[in-house]
Amino acid sequence: MLNLPRLVSWNDLEAFKKRFRLRVLDVIRGDGADTTIVVETERVVLEHTIIIKAKRGQLGARLVQLCEMARAEPGAAKRVELTRGLRVDAIIERDAFRLQISRKDVYPSMSEWNITVGNLPFDLAGKEPDSMEHKGYYYLRASWPIGSISNEQG
Repeated sequence: MLNLPRLVSWNDLEAFKKRFRLRVLDVIRGDGADTTIVVETERVVLEHTIIIKAKRGQLGARLVQLCEMARAEPGAAKRVELTRGLRVDAIIERDAFRLQISRKDVYPSMSEWNITVGNLPFDLAGKEPDSMEHKGYYYLRASWPIGSISNEQG
């Protein structure tokens, strides 16, 4: 019988796939952090519900730090500056989470937006950001109701 732990990272899952010679047939996202993976091993199909931990690369770690700063001072904008002049600001208010990325003299790309949102320590529903220019900086920004934030990994 396959004995995967309940809490694993995507990297750990890759190691388990190799170790047990698993073939992932399906990944079904559930409520919150629960994710069901359907795997096949030696022609037996198994279903296992796990909690996938958030990615924690350098960007993910910086965004966790940003969200912790914003959580510590509700209503106050907090910022981290990333490579090549990209700035990320977050505000946690009573009813909303606000995120914006900006760069001097040129808009950040949608790819940068998607990567930033995807590396936050919680899941946010896909949303097209608004664009804005202010004092030579170009912004992409969006807001989500606090109740819509799920899968918090903080």
